[in-house]
Amino acid sequence: MKTLASVVLFLAALGAGGSASGAWSPSTGDWGKTSASDIRVMTFNVRDAIRSGNNMNITTNNWHACARIVALLKPDVLILEEAGDTGCSGCVDSVATLTATAQEFIQGGPGVSVYVQQYAPGFDMPYIFVPTETDNFNRNVILSRHPFADLNGDTRSTYSDIPSVSGLAAWAPGGDGGIRGFQFVEIDLPNGTYAGNLVVGGAHLKAGGGSSDQFQRLTAAQNVSWFVDQFYNGANAGTPDPTNTISDSPAATTILGPNTPVVLGGDWNEDEGTNGRRGPEAWLSEGEFAEPTLDGIDRDRTDCGSTFGVATDLTGDPDTLGSSTVDYLTWQDSIATLRRAVIFNSTNIGTLGYATPPEFAGVFSVSTLSSTASDHLPVFVDLILPLGTPEGACCDGTDCTIMTEADCMTAGGVYQGDDTTCTPNPCEPMGACCTFGACTIETSLDCFNMGGTYQGDGTDCDPNPCPPAGACCNGSGTCLIRTQAECDSLGGTYQGDGTTCTPNPCPQPGGCCIAGVCSELLETDCNSMGGAFLGEGTTCAGDPCPNIGACCFICDPAPTAPCPDASGVTGAICVNTTVAACAAANGIYRGDGTACAMAICNCVGDLNADGATDVFDFGSFSSNFGSGNPGCVGHAQGDLNCDGVVDVFDFGLFASDFGCQ
Repeated sequence: MKTLASVVLFLAALGAGGSASGAWSPSTGDWGKTSASDIRVMTFNVRDAIRSGNNMNITTNNWHACARIVALLKPDVLILEEAGDTGCSGCVDSVATLTATAQEFIQGGPGVSVYVQQYAPGFDMPYIFVPTETDNFNRNVILSRHPFADLNGDTRSTYSDIPSVSGLAAWAPGGDGGIRGFQFVEIDLPNGTYAGNLVVGGAHLKAGGGSSDQFQRLTAAQNVSWFVDQFYNGANAGTPDPTNTISDSPAATTILGPNTPVVLGGDWNEDEGTNGRRGPEAWLSEGEFAEPTLDGIDRDRTDCGSTFGVATDLTGDPDTLGSSTVDYLTWQDSIATLRRAVIFNSTNIGTLGYATPPEFAGVFSVSTLSSTASDHLPVFVDLILPLGTPEGACCDGTDCTIMTEADCMTAGGVYQGDDTTCTPNPCEPMGACCTFGACTIETSLDCFNMGGTYQGDGTDCDPNPCPPAGACCNGSGTCLIRTQAECDSLGGTYQGDGTTCTPNPCPQPGGCCIAGVCSELLETDCNSMGGAFLGEGTTCAGDPCPNIGACCFICDPAPTAPCPDASGVTGAICVNTTVAACAAANGIYRGDGTACAMAICNCVGDLNADGATDVFDFGSFSSNFGSGNPGCVGHAQGDLNCDGVVDVFDFGLFASDFGCQ
C-alpha cells in the first residue's frame, strides 16, 4: 500500500544532516544501514562498465567507479542493467563469462587489481545470477549476499524470464517480460534473523520513445504485474496460479510465505512523472488500478511501495538519468517497511560538505565518481523485514534439533543458546581431553580421533588435569610437544616441562663424511661412526666430502711433525683423514676409500702399508736402523715407538709383530 508513512520514514531517515540512528550518517562518511537486519536492495544501470575486456586495473575508469560505489553502499541484493556489452552487435558476454566477470568485480582474481573487496574487505556477494535472456547487446545480472533457494516448490530458484502468461489473463496481454526478459531470484534469508525470505525481480525494459517502444514496455510490465499477483501471491486465493494462466513447468506447489516480500527494480526506461499515462512503474506497483481497487501486486492486493515520488538524492533531486526518473524499485509494503529510499550521487558529498567515506579514500575525484561510473544513478531502498525468533540447538538426551528456545522447553529439551548448531553435536557427553599436554573439552570419540586421552564425562580443564608437556627432540632434528612419558616412548630427548619448539631446540642433522661418502646425520651419530661432521644444516649436495682413507699410527696420541712425543705408546691407532693430513701427522695413509673400521692398522710393523708385517718391511727397517735424532724419522722408516729414532726398542716391537697380517 502506498502511504505517506513511506515518505515520512524516508525524510526522517535522511534528516537535515543526512543522518539517523545507527550506522547511517552520510555527513560523517558512513552510508551503512541503520540496522544490520535491514535489507538493502539496489538497482544500477552500469552502462557497460561490468563486462569482460574492460580495464580492471586502473583507477580512472567506469569499472573502478562502480566498484567504489558498490563498496560504499554494500547492498544485500544488487540488480545490474547493461552489463556484458563488449561493444558490437551479437558480442555480448556469455552467461559463463559474465558470471566470472561479476565475481571478479566483487572479489578480484588473477590480473584484477581493482574490485569491490579491495575497498570493502569484509563485504561479499557470492551468489550471482546471469540470465540466458539477452538482446544481443547486454544482459542483466542479480547479485546477492544470501543464497538462492526454491521458495515455491517448482524446483527453481532463478528465472531468466517470467513463465509465459496466457492471453486469457484478465488484464495482461500475455507473453513474457520483454526484450531482455524480467529476471527473478528467490533468496533464502537466515532463519534465525528473519521470519521469511525474499524474492527480487529486475529488468531493463525496452528503450526508445516510439509507440512500439512504449507498447513493449507496457506489455512487459502488465505481464510481470499479473505474474507476481497470480504466481507468487496467489491472488488472495491461497494457491499459486488460481486462474491457470502461468505456464510454469514444473508447476509451483505453494505461494510465498506471509513474511516473504517481492521487490522489483530496474531501468524501466520511462519517467512516470512526465509520460502522460500509467506507465511501467504504475503497473508494477499498483496492478490494473490504483487503490482503493484491490487488484494491486502487494500480497494483500493493495498497491506496493515505490521509489517514484519518494527517492531523491541528498539534495532532493529525484532524477536518475539526466533530468528524468527512469530507474525504480517497488516493494510489497504490507510485509516490508521502508526505512529509506535514496538516489546516490557522489556530487552530494562535496556539495553538502560531507566527509569523504573511507571507501572513497584516494579516489581521483569524488565529485565525478558517479558520472564516471555511468550515465544512470543507482537507487537503493533499506527495508525493514519481519524478524524471526532466534533458534539454536536443543538437546533431548543425545539427540540434537534446531528450534526456538520456547519450542525446546515445550519439548522438554535443554536449549544450548541462540545460533548454536548441532555440528558438532553438543548433546553428546563431553569431558576434558589431554592432547600433548593441552586440555580441551571434547566428546570421547573426538578426543580419540585427535590422539588424546579422555578424562571422563563431565571432567573440566580448570584445573588442568593433563600432565605437563615440553619439547621432545627425535633423532631427525624434529621437535614435537609431548609429555615426558610420550617423548621417552618415542625414543626422543625431553627438553623439560614447558619448553617449546619455537625456536627449535633440537640438534639438526648435517653432512657427515665417512670414508669419502657423505650422509646426513646428527653430529653425535657422525662422530660415533668415525665420520667428519660438516656442521648443522649442511647437506650432501655437491659431494662435499674430500677423498679420505685410513691413516695409521703406532702412538696415541698421534705424533706431530717434526718430532712426535714419545710418551703414551699404547699400540697402533687409526684416523680417517686425507692423505695430506696423514702425511703431516707422520702417519701411514692406507689409500682412498679405506677406513679404520676395516681394522686396517692392526699391524704395528707394517711400514709399507700393504697390511702385513713381513720381510719387505724388515728390509726398510734394517736400512734405517740407527737413524734418528736430530733427523726425527717417522713410522715409515721404522720408528715404532715414536721417540724419533730407529733403535733396539723399535726392533723389539718389530720382532714381536713379525708375521702380522
